[in-house]
This record gives sequence, structure tokens and C-alpha cells, in this order.
Amino acid sequence: MKARIVFSACMVGLLAAQQAMAQQGYDIRSVGYAGEEKTAAPAAPAGECSTCTGGEVCTDGTCDTGIACVDPCYQPRWTFFGDVLYLRARDVEVPYAVQNDGTETVNQVGRVALVDPDYDLGFRIGGSFMLDCDAALAMQYTWWRADTEDSFTVDQPGAIGRWLVSHPGTLNVDSGDLDATAEYDIEFQLVDVDYRSNFYCNGRTSLTWLAGVSYGHLEETFASQLFGNQNGSFVDTNIKFDGGGIRLGLEAERYARDCGLLVYGRGSARFLAGEFDADYIQGEIPGDPVQINTGWKAGRVVSILDLELGAGWQNCNGTFRVTGGYMVSGWFNTVTTADWISAVHNNNYNDLGDTITFDGFVARAELRY
Repeated sequence: MKARIVFSACMVGLLAAQQAMAQQGYDIRSVGYAGEEKTAAPAAPAGECSTCTGGEVCTDGTCDTGIACVDPCYQPRWTFFGDVLYLRARDVEVPYAVQNDGTETVNQVGRVALVDPDYDLGFRIGGSFMLDCDAALAMQYTWWRADTEDSFTVDQPGAIGRWLVSHPGTLNVDSGDLDATAEYDIEFQLVDVDYRSNFYCNGRTSLTWLAGVSYGHLEETFASQLFGNQNGSFVDTNIKFDGGGIRLGLEAERYARDCGLLVYGRGSARFLAGEFDADYIQGEIPGDPVQINTGWKAGRVVSILDLELGAGWQNCNGTFRVTGGYMVSGWFNTVTTADWISAVHNNNYNDLGDTITFDGFVARAELRY
């Protein structure tokens, strides 16, 4: 009878203690990973963001066990990141010369000389600031550029070379000892300002949507020279696009159960309204320095679709993480150099539009606090 009274008194005392702790703002749950005991984490003070698990910082263990204990539902007030981009532009190659056999049938007997950029480095930097418990204001800047060059020489007896970028209305530039060179540069820049909101989170998965404004710049520069006849010739082109519009996106993260590893996916779409400005100049030095000189401007809405998938690791409290992945980006309704040269040659500028794609690898370091 006395034992029952003591037990009842203990239970009443425990309930009273728990009630007092709850009133003081502490989480009373203390069951840890694999049934082990862990210290209860204090609940967030009034006016600050609480975690999705009711105040728990660790859902699967503690720092002492080496298990990742960051709560993905907790949003850090400040986030800063830096990315290294290793990308390649595709669908932008420009053929500029070819070797023929010298017969009337004009059979190709060698490679088509072209400039086609390879993988090159760029960067992306940015950060975000929490506006409330679920939403943040974010900004990022992206820059990437690739340069490539090539040379061509007729290397078979009796063969002739043909310069492919010269206007057909100019003098015949076929030559038995044709030498030609070409350079091609492509660059893009992006500035994004986004409103981000976390709309779903449990202990291991986080989903975030974003919406904002974006500015984009795309530039292509091409220069080719011809040697081997009495006069040297050149063809230079330049294409620029500047536009602004909206950006929409979705990001997802999935955390491993018992370590700091994670996988992620990011997707976004930009719709930029702007103007393309292109020019084409051909001439001879010495001789006629300006044989062809034309330009073209037109408005376009360029759609940019991005997709990135990867994996990473973060430390126990989530203040530092590193990630790496593969990304694909498509720029739709653009004007490429090859299409612009073809339009000038054919004197047909109707419905100029093409697609440029970029793909490659991304590595990120991120500070969160």
C-alpha cells in the first residue's frame, strides 16, 4: 500500500515537473537514436522559428555519435555560397573552311574545319536572408565564358580549299594554297533575385519553391581570316542579347538517416524578354576593307530551362556543406552565329531562332548560420 502511494506521488511529481518545463519553453521529449537517451533540446524562444519536430535539433542521434543531427526543417538566417562551373556550350559550332578535290563535282577530301568550344570554367555566387520562419530573399550572379580557335591549310596536291563564311556575292575565294584561321567566343551572365519558401519538410526531406526576377546577357563573337591569295580577307560577326523577366523554380533535398550525406535536385525556368543585336562585316586588307557590312535587331522572349542533380555532405550542425552535381541548361529561341552567317549569305532573315545548350559539372561550398 505504501509502495503504491509512493509510486503515485512520483508520477504526480513527474507530471508536475514536465508541466513546469513546458511552461518554461523546453521540449520534454528525450528519446534518441536506437533507443538511447539524449539531452532534450530547448524549444525556440517566442518570436523565433521552431523546427518541424517541435523543437528537436537531432532526429537521428547526437554529434557525439557522429550522426548528422541537423534538422533540415530549420532554416538558417544567413546563407552564402560559391559555385565552380565546368560547362560546355553545344549546338554553337561554326564551320568556316573545307578541302575539295578540285573537280567540277566539288567532292570533299578532308575535314570540315570548324570552331566548337570545349569545357571551360565559370562561377556562381550568391546568398540568402530569412524573412520569416519559412521564407527567404535570395540573390545570385552567374558568369561563364569559353574561347576557342582553329586553323586550316590545304594539305593534298591538286586539292583546293573553300572558305565557307565569305558572302557568295564576293569574289571566288577558292585557292590551291588556302590558309584560314577562326576564333569563336561565347559568354553568358545571369542575375537572379528570388523569393524562396519551404513548403514541405519532415525529418529527412525538404522541398522549396522559388519565384523572382532575372536578367540575362548572352554574347557570341566570331572572327575568321583567309590567307593564300594576293589579299588577305576577314569575316567578323557579333551577336548580343540582353533581357529580363521572371524565374520560377523548385528545389528538393533528401538526407541520409545516419550520416551527413544528402542528395539534391534543382530545377528552374526563366522567361526573358529582350533584344538580339547582330552584325556581319567582311573585307579585304589591303584592298576593300568593307565589302559587306550589315546588321539586324529583333525582339525575342528567350526561355532558359535549368536542371541540376547531385549529392553532398554537411557537418553536424548544418553550418557548412559541400555539394557537387551535373547540370543541363537550355537557352531556347536564341540566334546562333552559324544561323546568322547563313541568313546573311542567303539574304533571308525571317524566323531566326535556334537553341543553345550548356552542360557540365558544378561544385559548391556553402556557409549557413
